[in-house]
Amino acid sequence: MNTLDQVLEIALQLPYEQQEMLIKILQNRHHESRRAEIAADAQQSLADFHADRFQPQSAENVVTALRHYLQDIPSQQPERNRIIKQMKGLLKTNQPAPTDEQVKAMLEERRVEKRLE
Repeated sequence: MNTLDQVLEIALQLPYEQQEMLIKILQNRHHESRRAEIAADAQQSLADFHADRFQPQSAENVVTALRHYLQDIPSQQPERNRIIKQMKGLLKTNQPAPTDEQVKAMLEERRVEKRLE
């Protein structure tokens, strides 16, 4: 197995044009790998949704949880996963999606809270 230093040393021996090609190939493969990971997560989320593994959540509860999560960055992975599950629970809500006016009101409420802090 080659170490990173060995691979870099070999790559730096390549002509400039081939170095650029190598960079593009690595970037493309990395993006493809990430896309595959996201697609697999989406498929799992859909399967979980269809299997009723999400609890109904109100939009307000999910927004509150998201705010707390964003305030605590960096957070621990289990907490992140819990919040993601709560957000996915929005798909399963018994309530209608918030209207644009309700979302604007929630945002304005948050802005006021931030000014008061």
